[in-house]
Amino acid sequence: MDPTVQDALSHWKKTPLRPTDIPYEDAILSLKSDNPLVEARMQSGSRWTLFQPGSAHPAVFSYAGIFSCADDYETGNFVLDKNRPPAGLPLDRVERFANYKCHYAYSMDTVIDNSLFKLQFDLEEYIQGCPGFNPGNAPRREYQSGNNPDYTQRYWIRSPMFINVGDGCARQPPRVDLHPWVLEAGRRSRWYTVNPDRPSVLSLEHGRLRDIRKSSPAALYKGDVVLFTFTASFTVGRGWATQLVPVELVRVLSGGVSSSSVDYSIPVVDRAVRPSLVDGEAITSVNVAVMPSTPSHAQSSAASANVASPSPALDALPAQHDEDDDTYGSMSAHAPHETTATSVEEDTTTPMDVDLSVGSGRMLSLSLSDLVDEDDVLHDSGDESSDFRYVPSDGSDPARSSRNDPLSSDSAASLSTVSDASSAGSKRKRDVASHAQSDDDVGGHHSRASPARRLRKSTTRGRR
Repeated sequence: MDPTVQDALSHWKKTPLRPTDIPYEDAILSLKSDNPLVEARMQSGSRWTLFQPGSAHPAVFSYAGIFSCADDYETGNFVLDKNRPPAGLPLDRVERFANYKCHYAYSMDTVIDNSLFKLQFDLEEYIQGCPGFNPGNAPRREYQSGNNPDYTQRYWIRSPMFINVGDGCARQPPRVDLHPWVLEAGRRSRWYTVNPDRPSVLSLEHGRLRDIRKSSPAALYKGDVVLFTFTASFTVGRGWATQLVPVELVRVLSGGVSSSSVDYSIPVVDRAVRPSLVDGEAITSVNVAVMPSTPSHAQSSAASANVASPSPALDALPAQHDEDDDTYGSMSAHAPHETTATSVEEDTTTPMDVDLSVGSGRMLSLSLSDLVDEDDVLHDSGDESSDFRYVPSDGSDPARSSRNDPLSSDSAASLSTVSDASSAGSKRKRDVASHAQSDDDVGGHHSRASPARRLRKSTTRGRR
């Protein structure tokens, strides 16, 4: 710890600004003596408070610590209606109407000086020995108990913004210097009134106290040595805890171990001394190695345009992502065979192979039989300009355009490679049809009756 800070803490921990204020450390140490400076009294079933012996007023303690952070001095964690919260206030702590969760809150750094937790241990040992305290043996709340080292970096002191008075109870007029948000919330509420004792934040400058807003700097900063006055109570419910309620905070030493803006900045380069590099600047002061030229993006695009494009239907499929090597594969197809009479005669059984390249070189091969259902057939269209047309077995429209046909015009041309096999099947079908037609010839004319109708005629002739 900085010697200046250490000296300021040691002095102000023992030096109250009011002669009636009690140094907090002296009061705790006196609890084990025959002449304690304070005593605990039960104010209600759920609250005990420290008083001066023989006095009806709560004891006011004085102590000094190293400031860490605080909520807004005037509004705390309260934000009326839809107003914007102050900078630094987490949204999960914002309260929008008067209730018991609204506080003025300040914290002291207990990493550098953890004496507040040490004194609290002694104070809580005393209160647990007082007859009548916590008759239900409620457990000590974990909040700010000091038992968990992960939550002992700060010690919070809070003052309630609103006090629960109940509906119809008499209310004291609020201070006129309170924030308009607080005054309006108190006016609206039936159950809460404004706490008139908002903590004062001051600065001690050249032997005179000044409002922090009129001081320089006009706020408390981390590392300031702060003298604070407060009262001490113990609340009992489902759990019990110590409650230090601040009355005033006074900055007695500015700076100390606080960090300046330089600690959070970076070195600044003077552009007048060292100009910035700019687009289009000619470099002549140094030897620039000639790098081998690389094709531009436009040239690469033009070269790739000369490569045979895959089937449009396959182009429409999205690129596949390979999770194993975190690369994107591409879907490609071999160029279809050229449709010539020679290729049909020489290669009538080779199916059109479609290779799908995925990721790390894995291949997925699809033959024509995978793209056409077993029940689908290739019918002779009867048009000399086209050898065959694709007719699915589900009865859909065979005259599909290439835009909707999963087999593009390029890949459909390769269907001629299976023309012989399909031609044989077509011939057998025509033979069957011709045989059925000869059976239906009755009386020298061709009967176009349906099979069911022909069956009914045959049955009628048998009866006659």
